[in-house]
Amino acid sequence: MELPARYLLFNGSIVLLVGLLCGAPYGAAIVKKQSDEVIRAWKLAHGALSLGATTEIAMSSAFSLLSIDRSILWAICISYIISGYAFCFALVIEPFVGDRGLSWKGTWQNKLVYLGNVTGAASSLIGTVILVYESFKSL
Repeated sequence: MELPARYLLFNGSIVLLVGLLCGAPYGAAIVKKQSDEVIRAWKLAHGALSLGATTEIAMSSAFSLLSIDRSILWAICISYIISGYAFCFALVIEPFVGDRGLSWKGTWQNKLVYLGNVTGAASSLIGTVILVYESFKSL
């Protein structure tokens, strides 16, 4: 397994751990009958982080199927690692601050969540565009 793939696997497993740990406050919010917004925020963190992490882990295995330059593998890897941690940041603080971060308006807490969301989305988009192009070239 190439070094970039091992890094993606390792960091994906950390994001998976964070996502799974978000299941505890999600369950606690349901049991304590907290607001629907808090329950939704923890559900989103638990599900989205776990899904994103399993994608990173699966992608680390797929790297061996691509015949591309190591620097391109690093570009894809780093894009997804940045995305995973940006979403960890945004989705874990969202239930605490009570802001969804869907626009650059409102409180500084909302802007912080927004920055995490935009960073996560942009970096995963960059990694995916590179991956699609390089996968096509490897056909």
